[in-house]
Amino acid sequence: MKISQPKAFKGQDNIDTFDEWVNQILHWFRIYKVTGPIRDGDRVMYAGACLEDLAGQWFDQEVESPDRTICHWTFEDLVCALFVRFIHEASAQNAAEKYNKTRYSSKRGALVFYNDMRRRAARMVQPPDDYSMRRKFINGLPLSLAEGVVKARGISAEHSAMEQILAEVQKMESALKMISNHSQTQVVKSSFRGTGAGAPAKEKLSPENSGNGHKYFHRGNMLYKKVLSNARQQ
Repeated sequence: MKISQPKAFKGQDNIDTFDEWVNQILHWFRIYKVTGPIRDGDRVMYAGACLEDLAGQWFDQEVESPDRTICHWTFEDLVCALFVRFIHEASAQNAAEKYNKTRYSSKRGALVFYNDMRRRAARMVQPPDDYSMRRKFINGLPLSLAEGVVKARGISAEHSAMEQILAEVQKMESALKMISNHSQTQVVKSSFRGTGAGAPAKEKLSPENSGNGHKYFHRGNMLYKKVLSNARQQ
C-alpha cells in the first residue's frame, strides 16, 4: 500500500494550514509505522522533506546546517519551532475570533456546531474551559431547541456534562425536525384539498376532434375518447 506524501508546508502565516499539515504528516507516520522514540530522528528527516519555500529554507538553516544552534532535534521540538517561527500572533488571534463567531446551522446540526467549536478552540493560545464551552454551545442554539432541552430535560451548563447536553440536544433536534416535516405535510394536504383536486373533473369537449360517433374530451392534462350513444349520434 502506497500513501501519497502530505502536501508541503511553505511557511504560510495561517494556523489552519499549519494544523492541517501537522495532522497529515502524523497520519502518514502512523500508516508507515514511523512511531516510537527510536524513530524520532526519522520523523524529523521526513518532516523536512515535506517543507518548501520559506519553511524549507528555515529547516536547512536551523536543523541540517553544520553551524546550527541545536544539534539534536526531536519531532516535537521541530513542530513547536515551526509554529513559533511562522505562525504570528495575529493568526493566533484569528483562531479566537473564529471560535467566537462559530454559529449553529439548522442544515448542519448540533453535532457539527459542537465539532466546529472544539476544532477552533484547540487552535487558540488559551483554549476556553469546559464550562465556557458548555455555555457557548447552549446559548448558541435556537430558542426552540435550547428551551426544549432546558425545560423538558433539565439540561444546564452548570450541572450537565457536555456528552449529556449533546445527546439530549440531538434527540430534541430530531423530534423538532419530525414535527416540522409533519406540519409541512399537513399544509400540502390542505392546499391540495383547497384547489378542488379531489372533485370530479369536468369533461371539456375538444370540438376539432369530435365526430364519427366519438367524443374527445380533456380531463386535467389528458385527452380521452368516448363512444357516443346511437341516440346522441342521431
